Amino acid sequence: GHMPLHLKISSDIMAQGIAVDIGTSGIRGQLLDLGTGRVIRTCITTRNPIPGANVMDHMTFALNYGLESAHKILISAIKELIGLLSPESLERMSVCGNPIQLSISFRCCLKGSYTD
Repeated sequence: GHMPLHLKISSDIMAQGIAVDIGTSGIRGQLLDLGTGRVIRTCITTRNPIPGANVMDHMTFALNYGLESAHKILISAIKELIGLLSPESLERMSVCGNPIQLSISFRCCLKGSYTD
């Protein structure tokens, strides 16, 4: 039979969390020590990766080119940001943003199409 693999995080490594704020003008991520609330590292993108200058442009892109396309672009940027934060013992993650950015992130709630 197979022996189960049990991984134990060293007590020397602090429990960590990541907070992500998906903004219209960029994405901000912070790696936090969950025990103390101390910010360990911060990474900020210089712009939102979805084409456009504002939230209406981002919504229009998602409606015209597909929510899945917009989602993939945004999630790819978030994954890159998390990689730069370099968590060692990630236990929690929270995401905030305006309703359009969150809808794109979680692939929900965008319906309709853009017409001139």
